Amino acid sequence: MPEIVVVGEALVEIARDRSEFPGGSSANVAMALGRLGHVVLFRTALGNDHHGELIRSWLASSNVHISESGLSKTSTVSQGVVTLGDPSWHGDLTWTLDEASIPSSSAVHVGSIGAWYPPGTWRVEALLERARTTSTISFDPAIRPGVIRNPDDVRMRVGRILRLSDVVKVSDVDLFWLRPEESMRQVAREWLGEGVALVVVTLGAAGAVAYTREHEVQIPGTTVKVVDARGPVIALWPHCCRCLLAPACLVPTGGERLAHLSADRLRAILTGAANAAAISVARRGFDPPWANELPI
Repeated sequence: MPEIVVVGEALVEIARDRSEFPGGSSANVAMALGRLGHVVLFRTALGNDHHGELIRSWLASSNVHISESGLSKTSTVSQGVVTLGDPSWHGDLTWTLDEASIPSSSAVHVGSIGAWYPPGTWRVEALLERARTTSTISFDPAIRPGVIRNPDDVRMRVGRILRLSDVVKVSDVDLFWLRPEESMRQVAREWLGEGVALVVVTLGAAGAVAYTREHEVQIPGTTVKVVDARGPVIALWPHCCRCLLAPACLVPTGGERLAHLSADRLRAILTGAANAAAISVARRGFDPPWANELPI
């Protein structure tokens, strides 16, 4: 049985020079978790084409198991991987799930296009409704403005999934897109009041900040020579999960335990994750570290 189920999109990113990279926010998280030694099941949708085979091979090389819904062709995005999150980023996307079910697991992570892009979003919501009594749920909205036709609808969908989540990771850029009139602290406190146990906001080069009902802990950024800027935030989150999924934080009271993590523990989790992300950006391509490259 999987320790962690990741639900979301897998796609091929086509750069301006026409080179192709397997990816997608959720696929990247699944891959990074597989490298950490977790038993990961990735619930996604792929076509029976060469892009689908590229993704399957890439994930298998990092020990990720795949459960897929069939597509007529695998999703792609264009305009260059360096523009992820920019309005010029666009794609030929399809997101769906054949059914709203997954095997029992300690944790479920859902993110980005797989969380809020129709028509798959409704089955993701149903899936989380079923999983919330048996699994700790984490959520990363990872907004992609270039593929969003109706911003208000996406904000509504994000709000619905937030209320099913124990942990939310969000970048400061995404937070501004979601709630431009409110401060980071205001939004985090509101989400905590709605039942989220832990909110982690990534601040780019400035580090990250974690909020619980008891603590607010911020760490500075890690100084590193950046070889490839793709995916530093994506690389950070699996390494937070590595610590958050310790036995003391798991279900059936995972959310409650996460809400009472000490300030020192939160700081250690963020610092370790930032150091792991620094390894990734210092290497070419999205290449997060394996477990044996990190401190225990």
